[in-house]
Amino acid sequence: METGKRTDAGRKLPELAAIAFCTAVVVCSGLLGPGGEWHSTGERVSLTRDGTWVLPACPFHTVTGIRCPGCGTTRSFIAMGHGRLAQAWRHNRIGPIIYLLILVQIPYRVLRLAWPAFGRRTASDGLTLNALAAAACLLIANWMLLAFSGGIG
Repeated sequence: METGKRTDAGRKLPELAAIAFCTAVVVCSGLLGPGGEWHSTGERVSLTRDGTWVLPACPFHTVTGIRCPGCGTTRSFIAMGHGRLAQAWRHNRIGPIIYLLILVQIPYRVLRLAWPAFGRRTASDGLTLNALAAAACLLIANWMLLAFSGGIG
């Protein structure tokens, strides 16, 4: 085996992991539901209709009383999973963008697996990292905007 060349399994594993992760996020966003009022900032997320909570409240918010850059992202994803774009936007303005980036990863990664020529190392590999970096920057920029407008806390 030549050094520097990825094996077939070595090429497929990261793609399969990305597909599994992104699919889990999308499926869970459709299965999970709000554990109370959709507009409450301190609510917990539930899996049941009776509001029994499954996920804990944001630890940063619980300790500091200040919303973190990602506060509302889980609820935003859940709203997107239920087709509620306006509510997703209210929970976290960057949430719908990140959700769509995750959603697009599923067919993109399947194409990379299905057609080896499409899956060759190209500028698109850097595109995924750039998209993640851009999403993180947008979350922080949104957080700063909220801080300066008095919307954090």
